[in-house]
Amino acid sequence: QNGLGRTIDALRSEKELAERLASEAREYSESIVRDSAVPTMVVANGLIKVASSSAGNVLDVGEGEQFDQFLARNGLTPPEEGDPVSEISDSKGRIFSVARWKIGGDDFFAFDEISEYRKMEEELRRSTVESEKLFNSFLPTAVVTGGNISKRNDMFESLFGEFLSSDSSFDGFLRYLGESPEAFRTELRSGGIIMRMCRTTDRKYLNVSASSAGDTVFLFMEDITEQESLKLQLRDAQGLLNGLLESFGEEPVFIAENGLARAANIAARNKLSVRVDEHI
Repeated sequence: QNGLGRTIDALRSEKELAERLASEAREYSESIVRDSAVPTMVVANGLIKVASSSAGNVLDVGEGEQFDQFLARNGLTPPEEGDPVSEISDSKGRIFSVARWKIGGDDFFAFDEISEYRKMEEELRRSTVESEKLFNSFLPTAVVTGGNISKRNDMFESLFGEFLSSDSSFDGFLRYLGESPEAFRTELRSGGIIMRMCRTTDRKYLNVSASSAGDTVFLFMEDITEQESLKLQLRDAQGLLNGLLESFGEEPVFIAENGLARAANIAARNKLSVRVDEHI
């Protein structure tokens, strides 16, 4: 009896420890989202579980409500299923770039308003004339002529001034963005506009847009380093949780929430056929 009682107590202690650590891991992930300067929200089973305060400053959002209702109330077009980055608009005519990723069965959405960004790109398509409005915008912007970055605004200078002080050539800047100068120029000549995410040699993450007008190239930059850092932090938190579950070895351990498996170790998946995001 005493031996059996000690075994039960030991199992109960392990279970309580797992529950406590799992709860701490979830709280850590949620705190990262709540404090994020990027308008971000976590959606589980169609409900908004966590929303950053910055999301509330930009959109009418309430925790615990249906994600579809949130979209409808804000007049937002639903993000594309399976697409990691979507471009959507709301009833006020604002345009958002929405990054979407999944961690531990939850969907994470980061909203970035790019209305002015798209507006100025349209201006460039209509006109080849540089305007002061372009350079007084909130976007880091530059103009390339004669193979060099010949003009740039203060925001561009703030982001890239240190690099440009030693190399202001367009080819050098493209290599700094992790791009092949020859391939980039060929793509720009064939399509007239390029939009992609780049990772610089000093580990900045940027949304890059380039438009050509004759021999002139216009560059727009958006620094999304903080958004990418948020993703990495959340993935690290999920990694810690997965490591905790695997530390139980051959003992099946899984975490369930609202009847769905949210995380499970290999033993639980193999012995109990537990599948993440499926009903227990």
